[in-house]
Amino acid sequence: MKLAFRALYTIIAWSALAAQLWLILDNPENTTLGGIIRFFSFFTLLSNSLAAVVMTASLTRAKWSHIPAIRGGIVVYIALVSTVYHAVLAQLLDLSGLAMMVDIALHTVLPAMFILDWALFSDKIGLKPRHAVIWLWFPVLYCTYSLLRGAAIGWYPYPFLDPVSAGGYGAVAVNIAVLVAMFLLAGLLVVWQRRTR
Repeated sequence: MKLAFRALYTIIAWSALAAQLWLILDNPENTTLGGIIRFFSFFTLLSNSLAAVVMTASLTRAKWSHIPAIRGGIVVYIALVSTVYHAVLAQLLDLSGLAMMVDIALHTVLPAMFILDWALFSDKIGLKPRHAVIWLWFPVLYCTYSLLRGAAIGWYPYPFLDPVSAGGYGAVAVNIAVLVAMFLLAGLLVVWQRRTR
């Protein structure tokens, strides 16, 4: 059952990511290089890509793909992707057709499947509270990159990182602080869940 579940996840994940890349490249405003860069400028797509790589590697029994500290971090990232999307971003979008299907896969179906895999099939031995802090490197680095790139080109991947949409850099700083706190709490919850098994 575990292998079948992970194989199904892998098929859905790579299909959704490929479709999203096609949708971005199909936009005449994007060059091929610009579209690829934009694809990897979304935390959603980065997190889902990491999850897809790890899940694919697990099918080949690659040892690194089963390391709790790696999988646990991705659980945190993908859980926050879904949470922030449904709490803040979903109501801002009006999608249909393929774009809507991809959106549902990346923000709802795949996060739920990865979290379920973590709960049912993944090794959690050795996780400690310090891992919740270590896992913060990715969202902190991502926010830093997004702000620097946004200031340079005038485009931000999310409205809560855009000083104009958010109401200034002070508001963006508060938003980032809230996000970091959410990632930390989610990380501690993942560690705590391991200790209560």
